[in-house]
Amino acid sequence: MKHRMKKIIFFIALVILYAYICALLNIPNRVILMQGETLQMKTLLGISITKNLTQDSQETISASSPIGNSVGKEPGSYQFEVKLFDKIKVKDISVHVLDEMEVVPVGRAIGMKLYTEGVLVVGKSEISGKTSYEEADIEEGDLITKINHEDVTCKI
Repeated sequence: MKHRMKKIIFFIALVILYAYICALLNIPNRVILMQGETLQMKTLLGISITKNLTQDSQETISASSPIGNSVGKEPGSYQFEVKLFDKIKVKDISVHVLDEMEVVPVGRAIGMKLYTEGVLVVGKSEISGKTSYEEADIEEGDLITKINHEDVTCKI
């Protein structure tokens, strides 16, 4: 009976150890956030994430708290430490907050050709001083599928 109980306790300890190892391995070493985003990291009880504010002061983030709120609203790099039971340092996390940016597609795709149902209007500009799209009531985000009753399959 005692031998069986020892096996059960040993098995439970292995399962708990495995859960902690998996939780620690799932915490990334490097995180990139856009300005204003928050990051939710779920951890197990006993795993804490501490933000290094300065050499002397630290801010501890409890398990499953949004790290993005603690990072701040300003772009920059922030360092965090992952500790087990607030004593054993396990790993560092580097969090980079980037400026909010806008992606503008330009140029040509090299090595691939896209076939779509129509052409998506992603922007409007004058061509030789004319703005013919205003008369046609074309807006950004419109999908043009036919011109003069002919199917439009690509931009070329």
